[in-house]
Amino acid sequence: MVIHEMLGHTSGGQAKGDAKVALGADGPCEVRHHQTRRSRARAMGDLPVGSVKTFVHDRLFPADGKRIDMKALTADYRAWCAQRGVVAVALDRFLDEIETVCRRVGIAIEVGEDKRVYCLDVKLEDASAEPERVH
Repeated sequence: MVIHEMLGHTSGGQAKGDAKVALGADGPCEVRHHQTRRSRARAMGDLPVGSVKTFVHDRLFPADGKRIDMKALTADYRAWCAQRGVVAVALDRFLDEIETVCRRVGIAIEVGEDKRVYCLDVKLEDASAEPERVH
């Protein structure tokens, strides 16, 4: 729930279909959800849900001095899910799970001077990519 607070989310529960805060280009913005998670999954043919833990294992790698904006991380997770044909978890669940996974593996999360939330000392990388060659 720390990331929710960092992003300006309130801790109060919301009824399904209520407005939620999401990351926009200029910071948090309100987005209306007309379908519940269950109805979206049903509409998508009950596809399996993309594991945040597996995503972190596949895509995040140590990189001293680098940082990843939570908005970019969320977008990459959604693209990763689409590529695998699985349903991405809802934003609130993703934020909870990414916080838990990062804490377990020692990835620090902080708010930058620009008021954006970052994962520190990691970079996004395709696990299947060839290693860089040193000349």
